[in-house]
Amino acid sequence: MQPDSIPAELALLAQAGRELNVELIVDTRRPERLNGSLTASITEIILFRQMSPDARRAPEKLLSETGAAFDPEILRTLSLGSFVGFNRLSGASLAGKVF
Repeated sequence: MQPDSIPAELALLAQAGRELNVELIVDTRRPERLNGSLTASITEIILFRQMSPDARRAPEKLLSETGAAFDPEILRTLSLGSFVGFNRLSGASLAGKVF
């Protein structure tokens, strides 16, 4: 199995989830490697500190269509436990600290 490939059943769930009223939560340290079936269905994205340049650029691609102002470098400077969140449908954003 390729690193970015997922089982067909998971791809189907990700693609049809809204119609079936199913929420899917995905957690990854490597957002740049998420499968397109998953990223195409993302409505909200919550981001914590990322040191890898590729990982910092991945959300920029996801958020570019919303018009949300997103600077990938913010992910490098977040303190531990801090996050930024975006809603791809409304363009709204939120920042906070978990701990």
